Amino acid sequence: MGIKEEIEKAISLREQGKLAEAVEAYHTVAKLLEKEGHILDAANAYLEMGLLLNESADDEKALEWHNKAFMFFNEKKDERMADAAYNLCVTLVNLGKYEDALKYGLTSLQIYKKLDNEDGMADANYALALAKMDHSPEESIDNLNKALKIYTKLKNKEGVSSVHIELGNIFLTIDKLEEAMAHFKKALSLYKTAEDREGMASTLVNIAELHEINDKYRDAAFNFVKASEKFIECDLPDLAEEFIARTDSLISELPKSTRRTVRKKLEALNEQIKEKGEM
Repeated sequence: MGIKEEIEKAISLREQGKLAEAVEAYHTVAKLLEKEGHILDAANAYLEMGLLLNESADDEKALEWHNKAFMFFNEKKDERMADAAYNLCVTLVNLGKYEDALKYGLTSLQIYKKLDNEDGMADANYALALAKMDHSPEESIDNLNKALKIYTKLKNKEGVSSVHIELGNIFLTIDKLEEAMAHFKKALSLYKTAEDREGMASTLVNIAELHEINDKYRDAAFNFVKASEKFIECDLPDLAEEFIARTDSLISELPKSTRRTVRKKLEALNEQIKEKGEM
């Protein structure tokens, strides 16, 4: 089988959701291209391998192939080194290796700036914010605000939503709860507009947990219920059950007038999960 056929096979496997097989197919492509001296094309194939492994939550293996792609792009002084550096930053954040992540995040940002690539600059600022979140929240907020400004300009609603979620998380960690709630609500509004049910569900969990921290157990319970409803709509029954259980644990904290209403809602949700499981 030639390189073209191997590439078509890799793409097909990826589209079928057969990620492990797609990784092997891209590896075959990369080795063939490398053998024939097509270094930049091989680097692209290694980049694809890394992204597939990220998608499979195998960041340790992804790191190896993102490194190889970065090395090849760097060797040829190719601008796609920025993409490889960005992917390295994200992967290293996932692995908790924040100092190394910062190095590659800054590299990607510098290259994207030279290229005047606004999408890339926004993504790099977002990734840098994640790398700084634990040890330098103020700098992380600064990077997120830079990303937010660009995403807003580009009308990238998904990017804007993600930034609001991360800003909410940071403000939560530094006990600025009103600011955290404001960002979670902005994200929820955007997810509603986009009809992104999974995004809505996750954000409703954030809001519920913040109400719980503030001892607003009624608001927490009703938001956990709404989140569970959305998870069921997304065919994610395990997550729905998790937050049904969280709601149930709050019932003793609720006013007596509310307990019956919440219990009935939980019974209805459990029935929905049972019915879906029988389909």
